[in-house]
Amino acid sequence: HATDSETGVDPRLDALASQFRYFKYKGYRVLSTQSADLAAGGDHTFTIEGERKMTVTLVEKNETSARVRVEIDGKKGKLIDTTVKINRDGTFIVAGPAYKDGILVLPLKASY
Repeated sequence: HATDSETGVDPRLDALASQFRYFKYKGYRVLSTQSADLAAGGDHTFTIEGERKMTVTLVEKNETSARVRVEIDGKKGKLIDTTVKINRDGTFIVAGPAYKDGILVLPLKASY
């Protein structure tokens, strides 16, 4: 959760802290962590804050990267529907769904 009502970065986010310079918020904290093992074509739906669902589909992967489709649905319908390339053992940050006094920052890590 990125917010101005708190300051500092949760120590569990230290590896990503340099990426937060692109956002305007002063505080970053972990609300939850979730993971799933996916085979090519497989998907998993996560419940995220704000009564939303995020579905992650592994479109394909090779030795160097994975293509992942990310869909976020809220009360009023689809908020995000995009496909991204994530380097092997890398992280891609999906940010923007409003939450309380800030936004949700959702790091997606492709570990294999």
